[in-house]
Parts: sequence; structure tokens; C-alpha cells
Amino acid sequence: MKKTRTLSFVALALAAGGVLAGCTYEPKPRVVVDRTRARIDAVSRLMQAAESPDPATRACAIEAIADVLPDRAPGVVLQGLRDDDRMVRSAAAMAAGELELASAKARLQEMAMFKTKGAEPDKRVYAAVVGALHRLGDTKHSSDLRDLLGDPDEELVRAQAALALGLTKEHAAIDLLKRRLDIERSPLVTIQIVEAMARLGDAGALARLEGLAYLPTDSSVAAMEAAARYRTANASDLLRGIAEKPDQSPIRRAIAYGGLARLGETTDANYSYCLSAAQDPQGVLQKAFRPFGIKVEAADVTRLQRCAAVALGWMRRIEAVPELQGALAKAQDGPVRVSCAMSILRIVQPTSVAGRELPPPSPKAQAPAEPPQRKQPRKPQVHSAEGKD
Repeated sequence: MKKTRTLSFVALALAAGGVLAGCTYEPKPRVVVDRTRARIDAVSRLMQAAESPDPATRACAIEAIADVLPDRAPGVVLQGLRDDDRMVRSAAAMAAGELELASAKARLQEMAMFKTKGAEPDKRVYAAVVGALHRLGDTKHSSDLRDLLGDPDEELVRAQAALALGLTKEHAAIDLLKRRLDIERSPLVTIQIVEAMARLGDAGALARLEGLAYLPTDSSVAAMEAAARYRTANASDLLRGIAEKPDQSPIRRAIAYGGLARLGETTDANYSYCLSAAQDPQGVLQKAFRPFGIKVEAADVTRLQRCAAVALGWMRRIEAVPELQGALAKAQDGPVRVSCAMSILRIVQPTSVAGRELPPPSPKAQAPAEPPQRKQPRKPQVHSAEGKD
């Protein structure tokens, strides 16, 4: 995993130069889209991506297929569980648990066996396997998640263990997660623990997710996405506030607009911004970075394009389909193509999308979140694509 790169911005100059400049929305003539053809093409793209030579593309494809094409997921997941790459196996195991795929249970049990042929050698993948098995009714190895959550050497192992505990649907796991949270120092693991607690029904975790979204780290985007996914009490205000701050990076702004759309809030300006970012991510980033002499990295470009494509899918505007098809056809990055195809499917078949949001919490269950208090003012910051997606 690449290390986080933090870039300092001057808010006044950003406000004057404006990353929002040139993003006025001009309605085009009504777009007629052949939904059937668009769906067939997008499905084909996702299935091809699952066979890609690039492991990151295969892993993204598994997650996307489990989300928007659950009927096609069993074969793809079973194939992924035997993949040579641990990232792909992990994605497949999590998908098997999310969808409760009984057909994957035998392979998962084989992966969970210690020092036998076919057993899983990687601790991160093993955590996902155990979480999936627990969801499928096999709790033989579930106690291992406690040890993995406390792994002293690898934060990614602890983060995966937290995700797996959230997958189990066991409310009793909240106490275990809370104890780890008290001593955890990694921002990434902290956010994954809090998200797992929220998923398991802890009302306090819902409020804490909102506070974590304000942190100036790449990991905080996971908290932004989780606030929308679990529909926290103040998610709309949180995401709107982040998007409207003049010192936000294009990546965080696109994620915020996507989260708002997921909550049912979309404006022409938000749509126009994400459309520009999906079509010309390099240009959007250069406009934001040029006044400060900051170089745009390739990872920034692909991440912004992915985030913008995902946001357009949640906006569910039919006129975005040809634009996403164009971006998909031109994109060189496999995960970008997956994001475009997934969003096309989300638009043309919204009723069959697999939703993962929790029901909105009751008004009394969650106190309003406040940004973390800082003792001294600091310069506004924006963050690059080199953190965890």
C-alpha cells in the first residue's frame, strides 16, 4: 500500500481560482438510451473484467458484480476464491459472505483448514473467509477473528478482521470491537472498527463515523462513504459541508457528491462537476493543483475518475449513460472501467441493485456529530489518491 501524500492548500486562493469554476450545468437535449442494450454491454464489460489479467481489476469486478449483478455472482465468486492473488480471494470471500452464497461454503471451509492442501495462507484473506463462514452458519473458526483483530504487526490484518466481524451480524461482537478501539492507533483500522460497529447496530458508532469523516487523512473517505451507506442522522449536512468547503480536493468533493446522491440529494451543479471529473479527471485536477505548482499523479487521475463515475451511478440520471459509456471506452485503467460499467447498471436497472444501507437510525439514537476540535488553526489540506480506496 502506498503511503499517504498530504498536499497543503491555501483556502483563499482556491476560492479565487475555484475548482468549481467552469462547472455550470447546461441541460442538453433529451437523451434517448436503449436500456436493454446498455445493460447487455455493461454486463459484458463486468464479466470480462472478472477475467482480467490485472488482479486489482478482477477484485473490483467481483465487488461490482456482487453489488449490481448478484444473480451472476456465484460463478465469479467461486472462481475468485481459487485466484492466485490474495486481494482477489479476499474480495471473493467478502462477497460470498455478503450474499450468503451456500455454493461457496465448501470452498471456504477448505480455505479455513490449517496446513492442509487448499488452505488459505494469508491472514487478511483468512479473516474474510472466517467472516463469510460465520455468515453461512459455520462458526468453528470465528474465535480466530479476536486474535486477528489484535494482530501486533499488520494494520491491514486488523482492518480486515474488523470488516469480517461486521459481516458476521453478531451484535455481541460490538464489545470486542470497542475494546480494540480504545487502544487502536491506526486511522485506517479505527475507521473500519467504527464502521463494523455501526453495521452491527451500535448507535454511538453512527455518530462517530461522522466525526471521523472530518479528519484530514485519506482513510477518512471510508468514513464519508460509510455515513452515506448507513444513513447516519447528519449524513446529508456532513457531506454537503465537506463538498462546499473551498479547500477540499476534487476526490473528496466527488465522494461527497456521490454520498449525497445515495441519500437522494442531487443538484445540476453536483452532476456537472462529477460529469467533468469522469470525462476529464486530469483537467479537473490540474485546475485545482496548478496554482500551487503541485504535480498531478497518475493515481490521482484514476481515483478521481473512479469516484466520479461511482457518484454518477448514484445520481441515476439517464443522460449520464452515454457519457459513462464514452469514459468506459476510453479508460485504460481496469478499475475505472469497472466503476463505469457498474454505474451504468445502477442507472438502467435501479430496482435490481443490491442495497447495503442500514435503516435510518431513530432521531434519539444518535447525537449530532461535531468536527474534531483543534487547539490551533491549521492550513487547509487536500489529499491525494495514494491512500486506501
